[in-house]
Formats: sequence, C-alpha cells, structure tokens
Amino acid sequence: MKRTMKFAGMGTAIVCGVVASLVGAVPASAAEAPDPLLAVAEATPATVAAAANVPTTETGALAVDATVANTQVAIPVDPALGISVGTGSTSVAIGLPFASTANDATTEKAGVVSYDNNNGSTTVPVVQRDGTVQINTVISGAASPKRFDYPISVPAGHTLRLEASGAVSIGDGNGSLSALIAAAWAKDANGDSVPTHYEVQGNTLTQVVDFTAATAFPVVADPSVSWLWWGRTVKYTKSETKQVASFASNAQMFSYLCLAGGLAGAACTTVANLGLQIVKNAATNASRAGRCLQLNIPHVGPGLLYDVTC
Repeated sequence: MKRTMKFAGMGTAIVCGVVASLVGAVPASAAEAPDPLLAVAEATPATVAAAANVPTTETGALAVDATVANTQVAIPVDPALGISVGTGSTSVAIGLPFASTANDATTEKAGVVSYDNNNGSTTVPVVQRDGTVQINTVISGAASPKRFDYPISVPAGHTLRLEASGAVSIGDGNGSLSALIAAAWAKDANGDSVPTHYEVQGNTLTQVVDFTAATAFPVVADPSVSWLWWGRTVKYTKSETKQVASFASNAQMFSYLCLAGGLAGAACTTVANLGLQIVKNAATNASRAGRCLQLNIPHVGPGLLYDVTC
C-alpha cells in the first residue's frame, strides 16, 4: 500500500546531470521495457559513471541516505515520499511523477535507483559524486505519457519562475536565487534531440516531452532538476554592471566586484576564479540588453553568472 506523499526536507543541493559511456545497449522498441540504467548511460554518457559510491538499498525507508560533497541526499524506497536534498537546516523536496502508482525503488547500482511507473515510463534518480542529483525519465514507447509532474517544496517566500532561457529558477522577489533547474532536454535512442519544455503552475514543475509514433525509443528526458542552493547571490545595479564591463585590468575588476558586492574571503576568491573575459563578456552583454549582472556563489562548485532584469 502506498503511503501518502510527504517530503522529508533536508536542504540544499545541486541537482544536475553528468555520465560515462556504457556500450552494447540495444535500443528497445516501443513495446519493450528498456533497461533503465543502460538507457540513461547511452543518453548522457557521463551520468552513470559519475554516480556516487554510496550505500543503496531496496529495504527500509530510504534507498539512499548519504552526505555527498557536504550535501545531504535522501532518496526513498517508496517514491511517494519524494527526494530530499540539502545542507544544514535548509530543505528542498522534489515529488516524483506518478509516485502513487509507481513500484518501490529497484537498485541499479550504487547511487542509482529506478521506479517503474507502470505506464511505459521509469524514473531514474542518480546521485552524483559532487552531491548533485539528476532525475531521469526513461520513456518506453509511443503509448507512454508525455507530461511528467514534479511537485516541489520551496522555502518560505520563494517561488518557481520559468526563465526566457527555458530554465526554471527558485527564488524570492528580490532576485535572490536558492535553486536553478537547467533547461529541459530529451534524447531518443539514436541520440537525437526530442522537443521538450517546462511548464510551471504554482510550485509544480511539469516537463512535456513531445515525442511521436515515429520517435526512436526509448527516450530519456532529464527534468533537468538541476538544483543549486547558492551560498550567496549578488545582484549588481545597471551602473555597476556597466562599470564591470569597462575594466581592462583583472585585479581592478575583481576588486570592484568584491567591494560592490560586499564579498570577502572565499567568496571573493570564487569571483576571481571565474576569469576576466568570462565576467567582462557577461557584464557587457547584460549592459547592452539593459539588464543587470548577477553572481551566484554556491556552497560547492564554481560561481555562476547570469544577466537578470534590473
């Protein structure tokens, strides 16, 4: 009997995807149930290879309960409980598609489980060595569903926002990001892209995969649930963005960025590691578009730059 969905909140994290090549997989026909591990490995050759070597089980409450690269990750045996990622007391929980009718977790390998949704689709979360979690969907054939809903619990005051790039951000109304979901993608059994996009309704993210009867199955779609809970988000004004674009000296530019953003220590070092040309290009493009430079400094990994509405 399925339990009522609840989210075991744990916190911060990055959920994105990467995987190394497994060869010898034969694309399944629409009528066949593909091997979920091989399907994911062929679609994104780095993801499975980058899976974290963490204890993974099919018994108890949690299939994975581990801290990886300072990120707490909980993947349930019962899909109705949802995936939890985070650090410290901050939590994010991601509900899984068709969780009320899906089978309990099957261990594929360390750090990887699958849930058969019993409708021609399989959900395959992969815990990465850098603490990220990539949630994949393997679609068996033309009769499979095209819409996959991910109800998401967000921090107080934060909402999901569909960006012009196709990505989805989670943040407050002041430009402070707490998470980012990379733009949707999907690939067929030949490695060709399949049209896909996100829709956002309240706190539910839906990935729509527009395959046809002529599509080569299986299709693998990453809801691109690429979560990154930033340690710090700094949004620069229009005048500050223009000033950053004008610097010719690396030292001057990064000194200004740190001073204007109120950054110090490791956070300032993260800014410097981005490189002069990358920052100048981002600031120049933002300034020309009448937008503002935003710097996101995560707890784990390199800083990321965005141009955002001022």
